[in-house]
Amino acid sequence: MSSISATLRDAPNKMSAEGIATVEQKFSNILAKQFHSADQMTRAHKAYQAAIEGDVSLSTTAQQLAKSFADAYAKATQIALGGYHSKEDTRFDVRLT
Repeated sequence: MSSISATLRDAPNKMSAEGIATVEQKFSNILAKQFHSADQMTRAHKAYQAAIEGDVSLSTTAQQLAKSFADAYAKATQIALGGYHSKEDTRFDVRLT
């Protein structure tokens, strides 16, 4: 099973270190639940990274995988941050190991 490491960048104002750690863990759990398997999440993440870098054109399948990761990321972000008012640059850096 892939392990997810998520780091919250540009956290919302007035968020404690404990709050940040809780939100990062919640984000990771929600993101993982969006995929049927660790392999599917890993393939989607790789396709998403390739799409962001834009160096090569992606196959239709890779585009769909990238979109599935982007959608899962957006959903996990929204749920994890909940009532916090995020800044424009608030984001999670995701690393799969």
